[in-house]
Amino acid sequence: MAETYTVKKNDCFASISKKFGFADYKIIYNHAQNAELKRKRPNPNLLVEGDKVFIPDKNLGEEACSTEQLHNFVLKRPKVKLRIVVKDDQGKHIADKKYELKIGEKMLEGSTDGQGFIEKEIPAETTRAQLKVFTGDEKLKVLSWDLSVGELEPSETNLGVQARLHNLGFYYGRLDGKVDTQQSKSSIETYQGKNTMTKTGNVDDALRNKLRDSHDVKS
Repeated sequence: MAETYTVKKNDCFASISKKFGFADYKIIYNHAQNAELKRKRPNPNLLVEGDKVFIPDKNLGEEACSTEQLHNFVLKRPKVKLRIVVKDDQGKHIADKKYELKIGEKMLEGSTDGQGFIEKEIPAETTRAQLKVFTGDEKLKVLSWDLSVGELEPSETNLGVQARLHNLGFYYGRLDGKVDTQQSKSSIETYQGKNTMTKTGNVDDALRNKLRDSHDVKS
């Protein structure tokens, strides 16, 4: 039965689709009654707590097959991928280093590419992970991060701006969405200066776009 779902913390369309038994999140995301939400949230992985998502009825499929025989049916689901770019405190990519990514009891291993990039398939319901990168440096051999998967808000929100500044190493305060505090303004000015932008300390479209380019896009 069709219903309206209220987005919770850590939700994305992939996890919502799995929760309601849909094989492909696009069935929900591309539904006509979600057109306004799709316009507002063009990235299906970036939702805001409290967003409303229309969940349509499921269409039952049929397959012709012979009777009195056993048949195996395989349900194909789109893969959910976690993408991370690892940088040091100077903004330099941590390239070609071994890493361990722990999700629940499962340990995934690999090496960052030449731009510090990691891409791994993960369960749609993942909300927490731990990443360790082995730098090989004598003073700092292991870098470790506790990751909150799905919590990042779009850059159109103030909390999304603040979180990106935090992830990029410019903001170290409380993530509360308050961008008019001295600490927030100072971090914005520092980021603007590092990116040859006019240092205003204010959040505007130019800042949001630049943060989206430097944080959300592999570079």
